[in-house]
Amino acid sequence: MKTGSTGEPVLEVRDLRVFVKRDPGVVLVDRVSLSVSAGESVGIIGETGSGKSLTALAVAGLLSPELGVEGSVEFGGLDLLQLPERDLRAIRGARIGMVFQDPNESLNPVFPIGKQLGYAIRAHAGGLSAAAVRSRARELLDLVGIPQPAERLGQYPYQLSGGMRQRVMIAMALASDPELLIADEPTTSLDVSVQAGILELIEGLARDMRLATLLITHDLGVVAGQCDRVLAMYAGQVVESRRTRDFTAAPAHPYCQGLLRCVPDPSELGVVRPGIPGTPPAPGSTDQGCRFRERCGYATDGCEAPQQLLDVIDGDTAGLVRCWRAGGLPGPTIAATSTGASA
Repeated sequence: MKTGSTGEPVLEVRDLRVFVKRDPGVVLVDRVSLSVSAGESVGIIGETGSGKSLTALAVAGLLSPELGVEGSVEFGGLDLLQLPERDLRAIRGARIGMVFQDPNESLNPVFPIGKQLGYAIRAHAGGLSAAAVRSRARELLDLVGIPQPAERLGQYPYQLSGGMRQRVMIAMALASDPELLIADEPTTSLDVSVQAGILELIEGLARDMRLATLLITHDLGVVAGQCDRVLAMYAGQVVESRRTRDFTAAPAHPYCQGLLRCVPDPSELGVVRPGIPGTPPAPGSTDQGCRFRERCGYATDGCEAPQQLLDVIDGDTAGLVRCWRAGGLPGPTIAATSTGASA
């Protein structure tokens, strides 16, 4: 069940660019725009190297010093890209929660869970007594569905299962009641049997707490079940932005059509699904034409020209697609004029 959005965007990203400082011509994220409202879940999908995680890290101000960033990231009336690190730290963690791929890399193996949760609680709520911090930590573990929370506070990460460790990471992200939750491949390191529980937890918390959620994933099944809207990225660019139900019913971009063809069908056990031939261009490719054209079965000479995000026209469906031929391909049609890069 998706959460649904209300009100003004909690997060609004406009024309985000991430580039290599020593060579500004190498652009890794190319003018990405998106918005997320309270209670809404937006998914970003794409193959490895498409720029999904870099987009999330840029929003949170966690990029490597070797990378530069341009554009705007508006959150709570502030442009996060213009804030000094000290002010950004006060927002990150307090008002923006982050859940990363592998809890083993985020949790310190030499400290008990309660102490690590305590650090997160104190970081944005100074002046609490030790008893109040412990009570809040126990409350958070209970919130994320960890049994016997009082006992778990004294345990170390190695004493918890992978699913429990990820639940601890979610608890830490929620320690200060954030307005925005960014989850970057939160189930990648978990067994399939555990993934569903973690995703249901995130969805339920987002709904109950009216969180704006930005979910980074390569799993189309996750997007279909969790997200209100989806942005598909390829080689650093948004190639399609749609409501999820419209995207999964009739993707407009050839790349997205290829992604959906790869999804296994439970009714066709043993059938090998066709993949997308070829490989993505090198990160930071300076090719000005359609970056997917070398892998696209619909490519023509016109695909060598720069591609714009165009309005999707499909009844009452709204969205954007970066393909000038989408109107002549199976699925929705597109408007004749560009709307820019908003998503």
